[in-house]
Amino acid sequence: MMKRLGRKMGLILLVMLVLVQTGWAGQKLNVAEAANKELAQKPYMGWSSYSMQVYDSAGNWTSAESIKKQSDAMRDKLQSHGYNYINIDAGWNGDMDEYGRPIPSTKLYPNGFQEVIDYVHHNGQKIGIYLIPGLSIDAYKKDLEVYGTGGACRVRDIAAQPLKIVDAWNSYTYKIDFSNPCAQKYVDSIADMLGDWGIDFVKFDSVTPGSGNNNLNLDSRGDVKAWSEALARHDIWFEISWALDHNYVDFWKKYANGWRIQWDVEAYDSNVGLTQWANIARLFPDAAVWWRDAGPATGWNDFDSLNVGNGSMDGLTKDERQTAMTFWAISAAPLYIGNDMTRLDDYGLKLLTNDEVIAVNQAGRPAHPVSMDTQQQVWYANNGDGTYSVALFNLGSRSAEVKVNWKDIGLTGSAKVRDLWSHSELGTFDDGYAAVLEPHASRMFKVTAVQGTSAVNDDDTGIRYTGNWQRNGGYEQTPAVQNLAVTIKDSASIQGAGSEQDTGGVHPEAAGGAQPEGAEVVQPEEAGDGQKEYAGGVQLDAASDIQPDGAGQSVAEQPDAAAGSQTSDSGEAIFSSSDKSAADVPASVEATVTHSVYINDNDPGITYSGSWSSQGDRPAGDYKGDVHFTETDGDYFEYVFNGSGIDLITEKDPEQGEVDVYLDGAAEPETVSTYTEGSKQAQQVVYTVSGLPEGPHTIKAVKKTGKYMLLDALKVTASHLIDPVSASYDRESANPSDLTVNLTLGSGSLTGIQNGADVLKNGSDYTVSGGTVTISKAYLAKQPEGPASLSFMFEGGDSEVLSVDIRGQAAQNSSIDPKETSFDKSAGQQQDLSVKLGLNGNTLTAVEYEGQSLTENEYTVDQDTVTIKKEFLAGLPDGDIMLKFMFSAGDPQTLTVHMTGAETVRYTTLNDDDPGIVYHGAWNRSTGRNFGDYKDDVHYTEANGDSFEHSFRGTGIQFFTEIDPSQGDMDIYLDGEFQKTVSSYSEQRQPQQKLYSVSGLKEGFHTLKVVKKSGRFMLVDMLKVEIPDLISPVSAVFDKSAVNQEDVAVTLLQQPQLFSGIANGKNRLVEGTDYTVEGSRVILSKAYLAAQPAGTLQLAFAFDGDYQNDVHYTAANGDELAYTFKGTGMELVGPVGPALGDIDVYVDGVLKKTVSAHSDQRLVSQPLYRISGLSDGTHTLRAVKKSGDLMLVDQLKFTVPAAGTGPVDPGAPNPPTGPSGPTAPGPGSSAGGSSSGAAAPPSAPEPGAQDDTPNERHPAYIQGYPDGTFGPDQPVTRAEMAVILSKAAPQAAGDTAGTAASAFRDLKDGFWAGKAIAAVTAAGLMKGYEDGTFKPDQAITRAEMATLASRLKPGASAAGSGYRDTAGNWAESAIVKAQGAGILNGYPDGSFRPSNALTRAEAVTALNRALGRGPLYGTAALPWSDVPAAYWAYKDIAEASLDHPVKARVAGGEEWAAETVKQP
Repeated sequence: MMKRLGRKMGLILLVMLVLVQTGWAGQKLNVAEAANKELAQKPYMGWSSYSMQVYDSAGNWTSAESIKKQSDAMRDKLQSHGYNYINIDAGWNGDMDEYGRPIPSTKLYPNGFQEVIDYVHHNGQKIGIYLIPGLSIDAYKKDLEVYGTGGACRVRDIAAQPLKIVDAWNSYTYKIDFSNPCAQKYVDSIADMLGDWGIDFVKFDSVTPGSGNNNLNLDSRGDVKAWSEALARHDIWFEISWALDHNYVDFWKKYANGWRIQWDVEAYDSNVGLTQWANIARLFPDAAVWWRDAGPATGWNDFDSLNVGNGSMDGLTKDERQTAMTFWAISAAPLYIGNDMTRLDDYGLKLLTNDEVIAVNQAGRPAHPVSMDTQQQVWYANNGDGTYSVALFNLGSRSAEVKVNWKDIGLTGSAKVRDLWSHSELGTFDDGYAAVLEPHASRMFKVTAVQGTSAVNDDDTGIRYTGNWQRNGGYEQTPAVQNLAVTIKDSASIQGAGSEQDTGGVHPEAAGGAQPEGAEVVQPEEAGDGQKEYAGGVQLDAASDIQPDGAGQSVAEQPDAAAGSQTSDSGEAIFSSSDKSAADVPASVEATVTHSVYINDNDPGITYSGSWSSQGDRPAGDYKGDVHFTETDGDYFEYVFNGSGIDLITEKDPEQGEVDVYLDGAAEPETVSTYTEGSKQAQQVVYTVSGLPEGPHTIKAVKKTGKYMLLDALKVTASHLIDPVSASYDRESANPSDLTVNLTLGSGSLTGIQNGADVLKNGSDYTVSGGTVTISKAYLAKQPEGPASLSFMFEGGDSEVLSVDIRGQAAQNSSIDPKETSFDKSAGQQQDLSVKLGLNGNTLTAVEYEGQSLTENEYTVDQDTVTIKKEFLAGLPDGDIMLKFMFSAGDPQTLTVHMTGAETVRYTTLNDDDPGIVYHGAWNRSTGRNFGDYKDDVHYTEANGDSFEHSFRGTGIQFFTEIDPSQGDMDIYLDGEFQKTVSSYSEQRQPQQKLYSVSGLKEGFHTLKVVKKSGRFMLVDMLKVEIPDLISPVSAVFDKSAVNQEDVAVTLLQQPQLFSGIANGKNRLVEGTDYTVEGSRVILSKAYLAAQPAGTLQLAFAFDGDYQNDVHYTAANGDELAYTFKGTGMELVGPVGPALGDIDVYVDGVLKKTVSAHSDQRLVSQPLYRISGLSDGTHTLRAVKKSGDLMLVDQLKFTVPAAGTGPVDPGAPNPPTGPSGPTAPGPGSSAGGSSSGAAAPPSAPEPGAQDDTPNERHPAYIQGYPDGTFGPDQPVTRAEMAVILSKAAPQAAGDTAGTAASAFRDLKDGFWAGKAIAAVTAAGLMKGYEDGTFKPDQAITRAEMATLASRLKPGASAAGSGYRDTAGNWAESAIVKAQGAGILNGYPDGSFRPSNALTRAEAVTALNRALGRGPLYGTAALPWSDVPAAYWAYKDIAEASLDHPVKARVAGGEEWAAETVKQP
């Protein structure tokens, strides 16, 4: 982050260095072309002086003495854990030599800088220094000679003309002209000197675009390139800083080893600490943008100093310290600390030396978030070996559960979880792991797959791309869902049916709230006049503004009602240290005090001094759910108020203590206690004073004892809340003016203004500035003649009325006809709307929608007729919208438009930080704004002419931003053509305002460009891209009456081949039963619709997209990707399409296959290549583009071998995900998706075959994959086995019309294998788990197959001898029985491997033997490309996957019969 100006200037006053401009035509020297990446194979670890320089500016932290102490402390405490860099930040140098090169300060280093360098090196560490871009202004003035040029190059020769200061502080360096070869020589001369000294690291600060100046006029990319090349020759790590512009990330990655992605982490306030939570939290959204860019081949995302080593100075809580360490570690950010290493506390050392956490960091796989939509976030990295690094974060301000789901991180199957902070194994979990986290807390885990598959997205940092690869570029296919709204009615039941108004079950007489049985109700006569008598004769309102426990009781009925209360007959102030809640304290103790207002703890009028923090969303019952708190004795707050009394409201808690309260600067305080032995009590009045002279007073409360002091609210009493309380307004005055009202207690407590039932609109009807409210004369002019009562509403519920005498006759109103109409958004039904005006002497000035005036392209005026264009109306949301017609006098007139019919488009939303938005100029990003922006952030610029662009694929786009008084106009361009000028100016700040919208564009690629034209700021919040409809129609009506029932037909409009199914809520409809697909038409069955209840049925039509909505692409043949993994199989999954061609696939350096990705249609998630049966170890897959216009990469999936022994513990259920592989074929199904799925018959019978006519057929019970493969080495899930058995096993034959949903809690109605599961469990072939689940997606093990075989073939058979790894196994008896029966064999090494997942080849072999089928001889070739004739299970796969007549073979098995075979 940019160092604060004054402090930084002092630190780098003598840092006069040289750098570069953006001259790309500089002379090529014999230097490295880019940063030395061999240095940066993992993030560096060490220490930086800068945080302590800021925290303790008098500490001389860059001196020789200090550096040696830090070096020794690192050696003794941290070095054994990997920390080894000692980096000296700004201020190390003194002057410059005669060649303009910096020389170290002789004051800081009296024995020479070399002594310090050698000392650090002697400790086994590396040393770094600090530089900035540009040419020293002092060196320019002296026109010094460039070292080593013999006077041929001088400093003035290399300064860019005209002279321009380029450092962020506008003080120290001129821009360099790198088109002059002498410029590189100057940089080289300094770099060579640093190399001679033995410098190992350079932090290069104030780099642009970035460092708060994204203006390319400063552009120091030339400096970065020159220094990168010069330093690389000396193996010096090159780190650039700060807040680098991500638009230029490819440049930073080429020329640097690391780059700072944000502003400084330091708090710049020693009272706060080295840092603060807000500076940590703001890193998360930036890391979500930058994570893809880091890695050993590129460099590292620098988060700045990690200040977690000493709780007394860090500025963070313990939870926040652990969260920071967790985030740095899992993000693979450099681990360099900023603490004084001689003062690390025990907890800090524990954090910094956890070797398991450090190992995650040093692995160099930056984590990324599952989602950024909430404050509860899961970040993860796939390590490529069946393990994942996972961190859970609660960034919110209240306790919350955070859960990682295995499916969200690409893992199928169960996994073991290890807590890296506690070094403990937490167990094995089927579908994920959840933890409840306190605010700002975190957990960090190593997740190890027990078995299954691990999916790797194309943007995973473990994939190494070689060549000109890019991400997305419009080639990605995103998944989509569109609803069909079906109105279900029954005309037969409507006729003659009565209607009964539904009141929601609440009777009118009970509207005030039902009384529980036995409750005592106070009747009006018992309550008197609604008041209670208080000591001293003062009457109090029985009702209270706040109702905690005990509210509604009389004072006498409440606990400790009299404790501490005092009454003064003399009218002096009454003080009380009270135990009562805020509701129990009277709003007034003097008859003249009639008003009270609550001042919340976040009111700007409250001044906090010390280390205060705020916390919101608290569940304790605080006023408005928030408090301010401090842990430091002596911290205090002050509040100046105008009134006659005040209450101090806080919590009482065992961790709180005493507070000293001073009123009006009293010498002695009133000490009050906020301690309680019991549970926490919210909204407690601990101090109250009343009867003060009406006027200004000051309350000051100072923390005295206890762990915490909290402020919840203040309650101020005053005789009046507004001044004046009456006024007049004359419409017929020559110069009518606004009406101003002063707020006695400031604007912070005003909640609104009402005129009867009408609520005035802040920003138009009135404005608030400081303590003054201004009622708009335009609003007053609209009011009827006579008195108007404006109620000013305040926090706590009190109000005061301003009586305004309205004089003069009101202006004549205009009229519109109609005032209500409708607009059909359905395609082909859209029509312009016409509105007739009755002007009554006025003129139309504008037509507005949501406060924005329509443009001349959106409506026209012809005499007394206004026409609203259909193109404008089509882009508006569903429901009722209001168009306001504005006139020169009189009231605006409102046209209500009912939007009907179907939306013709859908939208996808892009946040301002989306990488697809390209910013030009001096843009910056602001986060944590709390103004209501989308995702709480914006991009902004102050320079006219700056712009942003976004290229999109769709039919329209909308631009949203904030509007406020500091903004102005913007010019809008679409596809290079100027469209209009829009204004973002508003008198009041309003977030998420739509400034520009266009729809109805031709489907394809378009580019939006927006240019800043005027105003101080231009802001960008989000874009919404319009996407065409996927189905037509989007609404339908179905009549349940038997005579009127008809199927409903829906047309798939966009890429019908991507259609993946229909869901009704969580239930998926069954294809073939609930609906059918005929080309691009989907027919919804009338039987299904008739079974649905009356009302509106929302059916979600789903369309597939690429995995995680993105792809990588290249157009160059020879470009390739490589991925190293640990597993036994790998699958390359990606799109196919017309522009794609062939890919060469290598495994472990051997060309395995050339696969084709060409297809007439763009399809997603197609299996392009699969290999299985690899040894359980590390392998590398390479995929090389061979032909076609493009190569697209989407996903890799590698197989994690099963681990452990025995059956998997039932644990928690896996969510059903549908079939992950083949299922048993239905009638007429295709075996492999090819034109011919049947095996070819042999030309002659195989010897040994019999010639007798077959008398039965063996149907296929398993099929292959659509790509023509069988996947013999792929595991079989329990659901797949159930389907196989339902087809193959006689025991499971019969009625399978039932469902397993009612039997197992993890199976839903309509589950794809539900009927088969019901059949096999009813037959006793398979069973569920004790926890009531079936675990359909869990792989079958070899031990479980042995048990299943014993059920399929229950007859007695001699037991086998067993295997060396089955003794004592839970399934030992079944295993030896299967061995003796010849159903399952072991491995050549004498093992059975009972816990290994059963492969598809093993499954069919075992099933065939158990069922007395096969093997099938005589097939010339199988249709499965991955089952060659030499494969060990070839004949058993043929038996299982081919429909064929049975013909016994003399030598055993079956013989292929020479007849046409039914294709499976």
